[in-house]
Amino acid sequence: MSAGAAESEISKPDNPAPAAGNITKKFVLGDRDIWYGYWNGVIDENTVGSGAPTSMTKSVHYEVAIYLPPERRLTTAETIGGLRFTFPTTQNIQNVEIWIAEDNNGLPGNRIRTRVVPDIVGMDNPENPLNEVIFGQGYSTPSDKGVFVGYSFDMPGGVSHGRPVVVQKTPDYDHGLYLFQTDPYPIPEWQNLSRRNIGHAAIQVLLFNAKANLSLEPEGPELYTTANAMFDIPVPVFNRYSHGFRSVAGVVEIDGVKTPFDVVLPEIISGIGVSPVNIPAKAPSKTGVYEYKVTLEKANGCPVDNRFNDNVCTGKLNVRPRLVEKKIVYEYFTHFDDTKYPMALVDIQKLQQLYGDRIIPVFVHRHEELECSDYDDFLRQNTNMIGFALIDRVYPKAQPYKGYYIYGDFVFKMNEVVEPRANISAVADISVQPEIHDKVVTANANVRFVFSGDASKYAVGFILTENGMSNPDWVQFNYEISGNHGLADKEPLLAPWVELPAKVKGLKYDNIVIASAGTGKGIEGSIPATVEEEVPVTCSHDFNLRDYPKFINGDNLYVTAILYNTETGEVVNADRKRLPGPTGVEESVIDKNAVEIARYTVDGRRISQPVPGINIVKYSDGRVEKILVR
Repeated sequence: MSAGAAESEISKPDNPAPAAGNITKKFVLGDRDIWYGYWNGVIDENTVGSGAPTSMTKSVHYEVAIYLPPERRLTTAETIGGLRFTFPTTQNIQNVEIWIAEDNNGLPGNRIRTRVVPDIVGMDNPENPLNEVIFGQGYSTPSDKGVFVGYSFDMPGGVSHGRPVVVQKTPDYDHGLYLFQTDPYPIPEWQNLSRRNIGHAAIQVLLFNAKANLSLEPEGPELYTTANAMFDIPVPVFNRYSHGFRSVAGVVEIDGVKTPFDVVLPEIISGIGVSPVNIPAKAPSKTGVYEYKVTLEKANGCPVDNRFNDNVCTGKLNVRPRLVEKKIVYEYFTHFDDTKYPMALVDIQKLQQLYGDRIIPVFVHRHEELECSDYDDFLRQNTNMIGFALIDRVYPKAQPYKGYYIYGDFVFKMNEVVEPRANISAVADISVQPEIHDKVVTANANVRFVFSGDASKYAVGFILTENGMSNPDWVQFNYEISGNHGLADKEPLLAPWVELPAKVKGLKYDNIVIASAGTGKGIEGSIPATVEEEVPVTCSHDFNLRDYPKFINGDNLYVTAILYNTETGEVVNADRKRLPGPTGVEESVIDKNAVEIARYTVDGRRISQPVPGINIVKYSDGRVEKILVR
């Protein structure tokens, strides 16, 4: 049918359409009718159009569209029945039409349906912002061709145009914003602006007789449970219903046993994107590693369209004798020049609010006055680490607070890195009991595995850290946070740092590594080659404080024991304890006749007389002291 040709009325049995071209707010959806598209009621900051709100000497013609591709991953409707759209304001908007167009090599071509819209509304009418237009005759979507659905309008010369096209930010930008406009800022050909990650045009398409258009992500999370236990599978469901879904039904299969499910959600999940839906299941009666398979058959009571075989999700299920709580090692590499140091501190605060003492902070300081030589080999293999964190030695280095969300707004994203580790049930638990005798710290670790058999790939390492380290001469860089009140608005925990100068003195440093053993992949031989289920394995390591003169406050020492997977370097589990009571450094008997026998700089260079800065002094009674020489 040519553009502008007359159309007969479409008639649905229980839901007749209004006259062609009329706007309606009362169209009632049938069970299989949906409004597909993007609309959140907000004018996005990337709203596009003629640019700055200045008067234009010429009139401008705009055309805006979204694309429904031939593979129909976006929708499986049989008929397109209408369109919703809006404007920031209706002022100076003229000659509005809606239309459907053929796919012409990926851009809109010939018009198949058009409708003039005589009366329009916009977002300057918040109670009624959407133009909802129903086609007089529905358009049957071809199975092998994509179609464009859009609207067009004019704005006269001599008036302010502003930004008249409403755009929405969404998780998926594909096919979402096609734009054409004439002078004075011409887009001479249709442009797919969604490829520039601008967003989606605020358009919704009325789809008649749509199938349930949900799919499952193919890979589900690795899960842990005990034998015969009921548990939930958090299945990642991709929703393409703009108005959401309330129920899902299908089959769960584990170890050859198929169990149907029919889940009614407590509330509608709306919006287009991925949402986890808990599907109930029962674990096998024997421990072991299994595959679970979830097949989605219905949503909202309608059969799921399965032309692309995307209604199946599989994952690994670990059935254990017992579940072991996993602790997470947050390893941060820093320096006095590290401007992200305040973010790392806030990171720890926020993560410990979520997980408590399951978060074990380890700060590896690279400045010569605080550097731990035991980390040298590890650091040589992982250069340029300052200002980055490792989580359980599993993921690539991440920025503090923002995680892998490097670009865009300042948003707390580190939990997206940590949460998958927190959901793991470890293969063993580990506990550490430190003690001190005559300035020797003994770290005693106890490990219990939940299996019997080969344990040759596991080993234990130890880290000695100190809290409250300070020196009046230390200067911490704070250039990135100081005076940035916008960051304080987004993260109140950064507010104290915003008020501090760009260079800060007088800080106390916590969780600083002063000694470690088995830094990379544990101490060889600390775990036997074979283990028995639930039979404790013990190992220990001694730290002689005389060998580590950089520590300052002997009453704030902590020992962390880490169980490593030596094949991957992964932290399997960990535990952290403070040394009980005084370390013995301050309470040791001081020989009044002791004399100085050696003096060093903080970098280990022996000196014959005091030099400005920190001097490390050894006495004949074995004492080691740090002395600040001005």
